[in-house]
Amino acid sequence: MRDAAIPSGTGQWGAIQSVAPSFGMELRAIDVHDAGEIERTIRAFARTPNTGMILTASAFAQLHRKVIITLADRHKLPAAFNAV
Repeated sequence: MRDAAIPSGTGQWGAIQSVAPSFGMELRAIDVHDAGEIERTIRAFARTPNTGMILTASAFAQLHRKVIITLADRHKLPAAFNAV
């Protein structure tokens, strides 16, 4: 998940995307714009087997970090994000 409205979200995505193949990972960018999208996105990820989530750093991610962590845990979804 990323906030494509900020340049750093796009830049972080590019960096992650450039190394993903070396780890055997396939990536799909999901842009989030509001809190409601967080739950829908995490729920959708959780339905797909062998899936995890990387969240790029942003003010949006920081603001909603507790709900993101709670939902990822509830759905047993591995997640990585920058908690700056």
